[in-house]
Amino acid sequence: MAGAWSIVARREYTEGVRSRWFVISTVLGPLLMGGLVALSVALELRGSGKPVRVALVDEATPDLGALVQTTLQEAPPGEPARFMVEPVVGEAAAMSALDARVASGEVDGYLVLPADIIVSGHASYVGTDASSTVDMARLSSRVEKAVIRARAQALGLKPDATRSLLAHVDLDTRQANGEGASGSAAFGMAYGAAILLYMTILLYGITVMRSVIQEKTSRVLEVIVACASPWNLMVGKLIGVGAVGLTQMGCWLGAAGLLAAFRGPILARFGVPGAEHIALPSVGAGPVAIVVLYFLAGYALYSALYAAVGAINNSERDAQQAQMPITFLLVGAFLCFPVITAAPRDPAAVALSLVPFFSPVLMPMRTFLTPVPLWQLATSIALLAGSIVAVTWAAARIYRVGILMYGKKPTLGELLRWIRAG
Repeated sequence: MAGAWSIVARREYTEGVRSRWFVISTVLGPLLMGGLVALSVALELRGSGKPVRVALVDEATPDLGALVQTTLQEAPPGEPARFMVEPVVGEAAAMSALDARVASGEVDGYLVLPADIIVSGHASYVGTDASSTVDMARLSSRVEKAVIRARAQALGLKPDATRSLLAHVDLDTRQANGEGASGSAAFGMAYGAAILLYMTILLYGITVMRSVIQEKTSRVLEVIVACASPWNLMVGKLIGVGAVGLTQMGCWLGAAGLLAAFRGPILARFGVPGAEHIALPSVGAGPVAIVVLYFLAGYALYSALYAAVGAINNSERDAQQAQMPITFLLVGAFLCFPVITAAPRDPAAVALSLVPFFSPVLMPMRTFLTPVPLWQLATSIALLAGSIVAVTWAAARIYRVGILMYGKKPTLGELLRWIRAG
């Protein structure tokens, strides 16, 4: 039947968009994500308001210890000091005694200034908050500032000259894409686009697998196959569920656009003023088209694999185990995020964004971070298209046989025979 696939696709799409969970996730998805971001910002601001209690062990000179203490306790006008410093000497400076105080919660950590710190530039900190990148960056910069002050005094520089030497330099980072977008904003949008693609491809690929298993276990497929070929059935299912995902992504992108347009008043409610002045990357038709294109391509690639997994398994529990290698491919793309954000033009980043199983997530991420040459986009799309054709061809042959088989799961050798059977 020539139009059988369209009937199946229309059925899958209608059932998908009418689902209560589709409506709930479409409406609450952006609100939940925005709420989680706002909550994390609020918790971070709440945590940053609590002073860090530091025990200071000065093995160098008392003057340096006093200078480090003063520098750590500096604070902008009207704001509380971030660090509360307590100098310790004698038996209280023993490592065992300090470790006990940290363990009991009396102090958050202790800072040791070795005798050769002026020359070596090395100090050490042990504390329960050592994993806080923000606090450790502040601590490191302020200790460095105090040591530089001590070095300047040793060289005979006057206090005014030292203050001029240590004057703060504000670095305004912008993307080199001709738009002047903030570097941090581009980073956030790249991560957001990649996470959106990762979640939707994974979510709707697994939806296809579960739909196949439900129909197979209920024996509905035996009736459907009498009216439509397995190929039309699989293609219709992939198109219908993919259209549901595309509809939901369109809603989410629209919500993201509204949040970006009104970011100033929204973030101001959470104590982040001036957000409206942050220069965001331009999100016109080009970037949106790239996100949509790679979603459709990534979905087509992975959903065919998930459909094959659903066809060869008789229960959702068996399918959960069988689909792990496919899911790990997407997780692998997720683990490559730091490689892309650190150096989007590096050969490693370029190579990873061309791998067909990674490119649906990584290539759009690169396009938000740096101008991507046209040949790289064309190569990525060509490799992805070829992979879709090969995977769909193999998955269709597995699907054709697997949907009507029950009982014993096929071995790898049997799957290869199904593919070669023609």
